[in-house]
Amino acid sequence: MDAMRTPQPTVANDGLTAAARGRAISAIAILVFSLSLASVGQAQRRIAYASDRGGNTDVRIMKASGAGDRRMTTHPAEDRDPTWAPNGRQIAFASDRDGVPQIYVIDLDGTGLRRLTDIPRGAHEPDWHPSGSRLLYSEWDGGIVGDIFTVDAESGRVQNISRTA
Repeated sequence: MDAMRTPQPTVANDGLTAAARGRAISAIAILVFSLSLASVGQAQRRIAYASDRGGNTDVRIMKASGAGDRRMTTHPAEDRDPTWAPNGRQIAFASDRDGVPQIYVIDLDGTGLRRLTDIPRGAHEPDWHPSGSRLLYSEWDGGIVGDIFTVDAESGRVQNISRTA
């Protein structure tokens, strides 16, 4: 994909969540973003994105208008790949705060941070199932081939759904 091309949003089965992913799409270095349309009306649209503003990559959120920009994570590790839960109340993201990237979930008010995975090769690029009950993510160690897993958002139970190795 061309790094400067903005991908077209896709609408999930719930009809309320639109998401698009891309690289370097704005001057503030939005690396990955998701739009949540859980509430009707322009004022309720929000963007979650990863930014290295300040020298460290953190997850941030703001309204689609650009107002209300707020940092969601403040750990010295790299936090990236944010994605909105279908209900709009949580954000999942990948972070290497424990050495290798793992999947974490944080509540919209900044509380309730919890790690969902413990994958030796690392967990990357989370995306919510439309039901909000689980997330899909990839596992790989920097090579070309990896596996795709789901993780239950409550129990943390992991299931490999691709079995490439």
